[in-house]
Amino acid sequence: MTKRLCKYRRVEISAQLGEITQLVAQPKYMCGSCTRVASHRSALCKPRLLETATVSAGNSVIANSAMTPLATTPRETDIKADANHTRHSKQDKRAVKAAKKALKKQSKAQKKLAKLVKKSQKLAKQQRKLELKYQHLAHKADKRVANIATQTQLH
Repeated sequence: MTKRLCKYRRVEISAQLGEITQLVAQPKYMCGSCTRVASHRSALCKPRLLETATVSAGNSVIANSAMTPLATTPRETDIKADANHTRHSKQDKRAVKAAKKALKKQSKAQKKLAKLVKKSQKLAKQQRKLELKYQHLAHKADKRVANIATQTQLH
């Protein structure tokens, strides 16, 4: 079987049910990514060996949910170590990217706040001008009223 179990679509599963049933009848491997099981390593995307115990009838049963990686040769472990290093560097890149994104968002928020402060200062300045103008007009009106009152008293 050339295709991995993870890659099958629903239509393909129903079409090749017999082959798939044979693959999963006596599982020896479990996918570390999608937790599918199979009897052949090539049918899974990230195969891990299942620990099994035999029952008196001879059937194998999964004794532990723990999985052991299949890396047996030093070369495979080196490759996996490099993959872990790459995974860590990818995680570091993701963390840096997330930090940059957060910094950009924060600076954008600060810029928006600065704009709001500037606008509120401008509005406060306009309000002070209007209040001064109102006080000046009110004072003039009071003078006129007083002037008219004194003129009417004289007549």
